[in-house]
Amino acid sequence: FMERLVNGDHPLLVWREYRGMTQQVLGELAGLSKMTISALENGKRDTGVRNWRRLADALKVDIEDILPQD
Repeated sequence: FMERLVNGDHPLLVWREYRGMTQQVLGELAGLSKMTISALENGKRDTGVRNWRRLADALKVDIEDILPQD
């Protein structure tokens, strides 16, 4: 888990897989599309704080845990 984060995997992807969720399930819980989840995990899209909060709540983590690291 930590190795993946250190190696640069997107935190949203790592936490989603750690929780055993598909992109579809996470999207449904957060009110976002599977395509949006995919784009966020691949760094092809960013989103506002409101959506990051919804994702964090769905994953039961702090918002800082899933934000991409620069």
